[in-house]
Amino acid sequence: MKKRIVLLGGDLRQYYMAKSLIRKDFAISYYGLNFPQEEQGAHQCRDKGALWSALREADALILPDPVSRDGITVRENMLETPVLLAEVLLHMDGQQLFGGRFPVNMVAAAAKNNCRLHDFVQNERLQIKNATLIAEAALLEAKLLSDEMLQGSNCLLIGYTLEARLLVQYLKAFGAYVTVVSTIERRRLEAEAYGCVGMDEVQLSESGIKWNYVFQITGEIKLGRKLLNLMQTDTVILDLSEKEDSVNTVYGRSQHLTIRKCTDLPGRYAAKTVGEEYADYVAAVI
Repeated sequence: MKKRIVLLGGDLRQYYMAKSLIRKDFAISYYGLNFPQEEQGAHQCRDKGALWSALREADALILPDPVSRDGITVRENMLETPVLLAEVLLHMDGQQLFGGRFPVNMVAAAAKNNCRLHDFVQNERLQIKNATLIAEAALLEAKLLSDEMLQGSNCLLIGYTLEARLLVQYLKAFGAYVTVVSTIERRRLEAEAYGCVGMDEVQLSESGIKWNYVFQITGEIKLGRKLLNLMQTDTVILDLSEKEDSVNTVYGRSQHLTIRKCTDLPGRYAAKTVGEEYADYVAAVI
């Protein structure tokens, strides 16, 4: 008998995940998700009643990555009425639960419902794949928003994560000058070992450098009025941080800066690759 999986919310990554899981002989139901074309083997739940019915019979539920933006509702763009995380858990008992960046309260609640939880971002292979795609997509997004060459440009990265390290490699391959700002000295030293300039927030404020591209990676140092005043009017700022207040967007745009929130890059630029990787992971552990 086919194992049954419900997909709730998300973006094109979930669509390609569903296609791949159907090929692997899973029975798929979905809700709050747009399929560009009808897929044989995928059943659309038309309302919440149908969703809860499918979920009670399912072996697993797949939520988006990230699961939620606000810690209260499932991240989806297809429904006028949001789906609450709390009401999802009311209909779960023993199913496996997949998603990315689960809120802490949901982790505890899932355990009480005997649901085994699998966080995509805790899997090392998926971490590396996602980081690579984010770095590639961030570079593409930056170029689409700017008329400046990367070669010889001044690029600022705030935070030094795996995504940042990969982005440094791409930027330096194009001949850009890269500065990494971090509150952690070890990360600044590591960036310097890779040929970057390492700075803390005070050094950044006093640097006098005119930035062409700024990549807000972690939000550990916020781009408020003081730092935004250091930017040129043609500076492109990409905010990759999950934090809502990592860039003072209202003030920045009042200064005619180009600012783009970019927490959905893998879903926009590499949905098929990510979706199929997630499907392989789900199929291997379910």
